[in-house]
Amino acid sequence: MSRGSKISLLLGLTGLALTGLFLFGVFLSGEELAAVDIWKQGESMPAKEVLAWRKNPEAYAAHSMEITPEMNPVAISIAHWSQSAGFPRSSKFTLTVEDSTGRPVLNKELGLSQKKNEGGSGTPIFEWASDTPVISLLNDYLEVIEAGTYTFRLIPGEAQAGNHTRLQLRLRKQASRPRWWMIIAGFPLVFLAVGTFMLSTLARMNRGLKDRRGSKRKG
Repeated sequence: MSRGSKISLLLGLTGLALTGLFLFGVFLSGEELAAVDIWKQGESMPAKEVLAWRKNPEAYAAHSMEITPEMNPVAISIAHWSQSAGFPRSSKFTLTVEDSTGRPVLNKELGLSQKKNEGGSGTPIFEWASDTPVISLLNDYLEVIEAGTYTFRLIPGEAQAGNHTRLQLRLRKQASRPRWWMIIAGFPLVFLAVGTFMLSTLARMNRGLKDRRGSKRKG
């Protein structure tokens, strides 16, 4: 193996390792704390009734549970299932977390997007099958100061253009916060590895052509 190939291999493996560690920390780190349905479309609901049901705050179930500082940080995400759509749609929500006294400790606005042709070929990860949810991660992580019962509420906004059929709250305790430097360094290293390999290959080809021309002249 040439020196250029060794360098490109080292760069590529380093970039892939950093990217993999970042994705593991974001999606899989910690331990599952809860996975509960907070909204689900009735199978026999007419279209107009479904739209009214989506916009009704009382249709969304609140979830209360005991959380202690030892569980910090708690990663929050929303898994959502949707029917196929002919064009991108988005629904707006507000997620609030209240402590045992009813005081809000987290208030986060979020949009759940229904992308074009979900479940078809060429769609993003987590969207390759109609029964596989899209995972929407919140940018904020919940960190509690004292143990207590905390209540999670999802409140629908005015914009309910999506055709979601099910929404699920997912919590992970002792999750790793995203280390953005990993992804910032990982992707460039992978591209640099590809570029280094291509340049090394071209250099070897040029040397081979020169050697061949030189041998022909001597002959």
